[in-house]
Amino acid sequence: MTTFKRLLGVSLAAFMAASVVTGCSSSNGNKSSNANGTTEITAWFLAPAKLTGKQAVQDEVNKILEKRYNIKVKLVYYDWDSYQNKAKLALSGGEPVDVMFTAGWNNYSTFVGQGAFQPLDDLLEKYGQYIKKYINPEYLKGPVISGKLYAIPTNKDMASQWGVVINKKLADKYHMDFSNVKKAEDLEPFLQTIKDNEPGIVPFLADTSNNVVEFEYNKYSSEFAQVSTVGIPRFDSTKIVNILDDEWVRHLIAVSRDFYKKGYYNSDVGTAQSGQKDDYKRQQKAFMWMEQLKPGKAEEEANTYGYEFYQCVVYPDIPQSVTTAELTNSMLSIPHSSKHPEAAMKFINELFNPDAKVQNLLAFGIENKNYVKVSDNQIKLPDGVTAQTNTYGGIYTWAMGGNQLNDYLWSNESPDKWEKMDKWNKEAKVSKLIGFNYDTSKVQNEIAAVQNVNSQYWAGIASGAKELSSVEKIYREKLKTAGLQKIIDDVQSQVDAFLASNK
Repeated sequence: MTTFKRLLGVSLAAFMAASVVTGCSSSNGNKSSNANGTTEITAWFLAPAKLTGKQAVQDEVNKILEKRYNIKVKLVYYDWDSYQNKAKLALSGGEPVDVMFTAGWNNYSTFVGQGAFQPLDDLLEKYGQYIKKYINPEYLKGPVISGKLYAIPTNKDMASQWGVVINKKLADKYHMDFSNVKKAEDLEPFLQTIKDNEPGIVPFLADTSNNVVEFEYNKYSSEFAQVSTVGIPRFDSTKIVNILDDEWVRHLIAVSRDFYKKGYYNSDVGTAQSGQKDDYKRQQKAFMWMEQLKPGKAEEEANTYGYEFYQCVVYPDIPQSVTTAELTNSMLSIPHSSKHPEAAMKFINELFNPDAKVQNLLAFGIENKNYVKVSDNQIKLPDGVTAQTNTYGGIYTWAMGGNQLNDYLWSNESPDKWEKMDKWNKEAKVSKLIGFNYDTSKVQNEIAAVQNVNSQYWAGIASGAKELSSVEKIYREKLKTAGLQKIIDDVQSQVDAFLASNK
């Protein structure tokens, strides 16, 4: 996915100004059951919105749910560009959604603070047998806020390591070897080759949220993604910092500026939002781009875009890590406005069922239409169907909830991918701050003000479109006036209290 990070956090200022979630019910006429007593629920997912095959998937899912639980689900999909705003409006208005995708980078803790989500501890105990059996209990600590669980994490890659994916055809054409890449600037010779020889190709596809500076996430966790310039170190230190004061981050800013000036980025990198350049990827007009890597990421990208990739860890000396941010970057919650929380938890629990029928329907669609089996657990596209023409293609499988380690594998993926993923998770370095979720209630005005300042400067600086030295003085002055230090002090006090309570 990606994914994760500040992808949608840039609009937090507007969100902070919104009213607190108002109630537990709605007057908008959501049907609770039909004539035969079947409970009808609504589930919202982050997924491509325009999928002509969604209705067929919903129908097949409901055949299973109705037989097993007397439940039917209405699937609602919103894409990257609209999900955050749609979720905000639904939760603030008390719309009766029963299951909702949420994430730490998508204001999970803020929504919890506003009373938008129900605590799930009792529901999990009563209806979450598959969840409790198949997810590591440590992973359930990530979404805990004030001692209560408000979301169920997707069981997937639980560690983070940022790098790039690379068009394999182009890399092979120029006999490129990425084995000696140790830092961002080591990518430059490859990017220059593409710039010199492939005029129709963007060497490094980037935007305001995905650029060289985002390698900071290898060092700083996104537990506090509400303010771009505040960072929590992943490993040895728990001192909250302004990342503008970190020399390594400043170096990344300089590298990003250099990439921009040399024409390695797309020309609109300073204004392009995440997802707006997806057509470049699909049409093979980009050579490389940032991704959150894991075992098999290159193959996943190949299945999404229809051609082959390499993956390259750009900072291999920084180990993969497990933080609250990773544990909360893909979850399912039950809104407080849900009229059917028991049915909602049964649905979430079913996504962890080892028979994985519902899980694989949501992830891949209909057998013999959207895929065909080549073995018990491996699939391919049917003859005549491409990644672009698949009626249920491009699903973010990591965002569909449940146990992704039960998913089918595409035929180009290693048969032991899930075993490798499990090993990779277990080998990751674990943050001291697992379970820390920042309570923004005391500094909401300051966060809104700081985020407004960051919206004026950070994207331009990170993307290389602006020279840091030309704006740094006024940028820092405005951050100070907006209350950045008050925020840092507030985060630090909560981190210190969290660590003290967990000794």
